[in-house]
Amino acid sequence: MPRFLLLIILFVVFHFWQQPAWAQSPYAGLPMTHHFSSETYQGGIQNWQMAQDSLGILYIANNFGLLQYDGTNWRLHIVPNGTKVRSLALGDEGKIYLGCQGDFGYFSPNAQGHLVFTSLADDLPPEHRNFDETWRVYVEDNKVYFCTFQTLFIYEEGEFTIINPDYSLEPAFMVNGTLYVRADDHGLCRVVDQQLELVPQGEFFRNYSVSGVLSLPGNDLLVAAQGSGLFNQETGVFQPWSDAMQEFLNTAIINCMIRLRDGRIALGTQTQGVLILSPQGELLLHLTKDRGLENRTVLSLYQDHLENLWIGMNNGLSYVELGSPFSVIDEKMGLPGTGYAALLHQEKLYLGTNNGLFVGNPAPLSGLQYELVPGTRGQAYHISVQDEELLLGHHQGGYRIANGIAEQISEVSGGWVFQQMPTAANTMIGGTYSGLVRYRKDRKGQWEATQKLAGLDESSRVMAPDPHDNTLWMTHGYKGVYRINLSPTLDSIQKVTYYGEEHGFPSRFLINVHQLRDGLIFTSEAGTYRYDLDTDRFVPHPVFSELLGPDYRIVDLAEDAYGNVFFIGEQEIGMLRRNSMGGFEVERGIFTKIRYLLNDDLVNVTILDNNEVMFGAKEGFVHYDPVQYKSYEESFPTLIRRVSASRSQDSTYFTGSVSGTLGATQLKLPYRGNSLNFNFSAPFFEGLDRMEYSFLLENFDGDWSEWSGQTEKEYTNLPEGDYTFRVRSRNPHGMQGEEVSYAFTVAPPWFRSPLAYAGYSLG
Repeated sequence: MPRFLLLIILFVVFHFWQQPAWAQSPYAGLPMTHHFSSETYQGGIQNWQMAQDSLGILYIANNFGLLQYDGTNWRLHIVPNGTKVRSLALGDEGKIYLGCQGDFGYFSPNAQGHLVFTSLADDLPPEHRNFDETWRVYVEDNKVYFCTFQTLFIYEEGEFTIINPDYSLEPAFMVNGTLYVRADDHGLCRVVDQQLELVPQGEFFRNYSVSGVLSLPGNDLLVAAQGSGLFNQETGVFQPWSDAMQEFLNTAIINCMIRLRDGRIALGTQTQGVLILSPQGELLLHLTKDRGLENRTVLSLYQDHLENLWIGMNNGLSYVELGSPFSVIDEKMGLPGTGYAALLHQEKLYLGTNNGLFVGNPAPLSGLQYELVPGTRGQAYHISVQDEELLLGHHQGGYRIANGIAEQISEVSGGWVFQQMPTAANTMIGGTYSGLVRYRKDRKGQWEATQKLAGLDESSRVMAPDPHDNTLWMTHGYKGVYRINLSPTLDSIQKVTYYGEEHGFPSRFLINVHQLRDGLIFTSEAGTYRYDLDTDRFVPHPVFSELLGPDYRIVDLAEDAYGNVFFIGEQEIGMLRRNSMGGFEVERGIFTKIRYLLNDDLVNVTILDNNEVMFGAKEGFVHYDPVQYKSYEESFPTLIRRVSASRSQDSTYFTGSVSGTLGATQLKLPYRGNSLNFNFSAPFFEGLDRMEYSFLLENFDGDWSEWSGQTEKEYTNLPEGDYTFRVRSRNPHGMQGEEVSYAFTVAPPWFRSPLAYAGYSLG
């Protein structure tokens, strides 16, 4: 193995090893968020406890009933007394235990998959039947805990154990198998041997309202007091957990709290949205109204199977892709416009958009907030450091950024790019709308434009130096390639040679040049090329052509410090990951979901100095953190959710969750009912609006359908026979879900039935 590759591998291993699982880049944006209004899910505005079953279907306690979401369809199941559902928990045999107003029980599916409610409260002794609201439900060790403001009901094997103290209770919390609840005038208690006892030092919370309880390492408790912040029991005595956050948490008013699987802690608040804290209590992320959320009051939190966060709010639901390596920097963080250029310089992130150059500055309790660099308003194209000077390519020309402001150093319109040549010190070339500009260091050691070079008036947006001499390669979007020979001092153009389709390219259109550690490569509208000096022609690049195909079009690419190459194609984004042998392996799936977000004017990808990746987007930038790399190879189910006679009829044969296969005896249709409608989905919530499906009816369809977002299929006038409907799904990362099938039979018409043929034979 080459020594430099071994060093890279060791560095990567050490770097990732020392990063905690929850470590988040300080330059990350806000996580991708999807909001669901009450009009979308056709329920009440408030949402409470949530849970997800083994198939991935999400259940939500809602003011109007039990909400069910499968990634495509929302269903609302109303309890018989029509009251609000406050809490839920999943049990065995498909049971969904619910806490309601004046009632509790469970929904379970009948033979057709329809959820039917059974009240358990009706089995209580009459003296305990009259209770108010069941604010919490937990399932633990085959026991179901129904928690009201006055009584705790523990249900096991058809029998109730009742804990009925002579004082009021607050909502309860299950922590490591133990139920905790605050009792009025007593403090924080726990259930031990089916009785309430005060926890050590629990009287501390006699005058606090408790809104959350978690365990910390060492089994110490972390307790959220509504309107009073967070307290822990590290030394046996409850005390403020984070002095830096306590005052803010007092006014934020914590409503709920959960521990995320990576150790972070999520807080839902009354006035400040969601706060994500490190295990040490440091603020890592703040989401609130106009900063990722539609509402600032959070009532409930739930982390799903993909480690993303569902937020039940006072008005609607939000889904936050907290487990994704992608985040978005846009106007919610003070960055308006489309993304064109990015640079990390002296621990500050500079971002160029069509509205100017912006720099991220820390804001109290909000992470980075972006502010316009004075003097840069307008279209920014390029930002780079040239000999320790920060330079900006702008519609108005070239600028130097120093002491937080911009100073113009070239008035030639359209500063596309700056490029130093390896053979000329203290001199560089700038590409503009109308050719090349020469820059040189002045007496102060600062760059200044000295002249516009005669001999080339073409727009020079994409350039790269030849490593061997004073040759500059420039590519034009629709004219081809220019090889520009410069004088030794870069003060004149000595020769310009043009290359197009007669020199090996498929056409003169869409050619770009890129500089990689292995040399220059040229991307075209069909294929990737390198320059062959011996023949003075362009030939297919052996590595890229083999990996991506001879006609693959790369729109833009960039190479990171480890030799990995990120590329943007016409329909996808991918990475050529450098392996230990010095070759590449192609990775595509993880990036596909962000392709539709990208800037389609001047597509751009930038590797920051810390090896994070910035993709210019239609609105701001998409940030990719390779430390948060996530594999999406885990399988997920495809579900048949409804089988009905047709769209226009009410006859429904199944309305549940079919995964896997149902046998042919499940459904036998009479010939007059030979039309069926199938509704299907896949509960993969990341990029949920970009799921695709393909289906096939065996013995009827000739082949699988094309992949599309279609989630239902109707078949009419089916001939008699045996059929199997098959459907598969594909997520935005290109991974296919598990196939599901549904078998059925269409009987022949009466005149072709076995009985009819028997009659014909007798005749």
